[in-house]
Amino acid sequence: MKTKIAIAGAGWLGKPLAIFLRNLGHQVSVISRDSRHIEWTQNMNIALLVTDYSNAFSAVVSANSDVLIICIPPVENYTDKIDFLVRQTEAKKIIFCSSTSVYKQEYGLVDEESELDGNPSLIAAEALLKSCKIPNFILRLGGLIGLNRHPSRSFAGKLQLPNGKAPVNLIHQEDVIEIIGLLIPKSDGGIFNLVNPAHPMRKSYYENSCSKQGLDPCQFANQGTGKIVRGDKIARFLSRPYAYSIY
Repeated sequence: MKTKIAIAGAGWLGKPLAIFLRNLGHQVSVISRDSRHIEWTQNMNIALLVTDYSNAFSAVVSANSDVLIICIPPVENYTDKIDFLVRQTEAKKIIFCSSTSVYKQEYGLVDEESELDGNPSLIAAEALLKSCKIPNFILRLGGLIGLNRHPSRSFAGKLQLPNGKAPVNLIHQEDVIEIIGLLIPKSDGGIFNLVNPAHPMRKSYYENSCSKQGLDPCQFANQGTGKIVRGDKIARFLSRPYAYSIY
């Protein structure tokens, strides 16, 4: 059945997500502050809803979604933007893309029950969703990798980088997109980490990644600790293992 979906955010995750859901046959609209998205949205038969997150936009948000997906990164007045979307929408379900940066714990195993004391903007936004009467999924994403995006590029050419023995907590863009697609028909909600089960050390992972991509070599110190964020709850919930490698 065709579902009316509004996606707030047309960036590195929101744009391919919109195209993926459109190709599945859903009726998709994109909410953005940037009118420059008009060309690709028209080409894909996706409605573009340009807003400054003011009250004048509320009717458009309400009229265009059975499901509201929020995937805008923390920006200025972030909590106000999330609050506006949550208060104004009449969607039957909300999917909110958060981050594992909400966790306080700096080493050892971390799961969805672990203490939050990390990114305050994301924690405040999650609190809005938790108090919302609309059923919702809160997805805490690990570091995002995929087409034209890999964190090793930010390390290229740098030496004596800290915490080389800390594990990585990453998730491939395609896994995020496909998991969200599988959550569209689900009637319940919940909080889930989206993190690939592979957790190599930063030193070996990023040094090898720079070499494989032909980047200037980087070098991490052979020390440090870090947390491993468990992402197996969502795999059990959907009966779907992670499908895309982080290597």
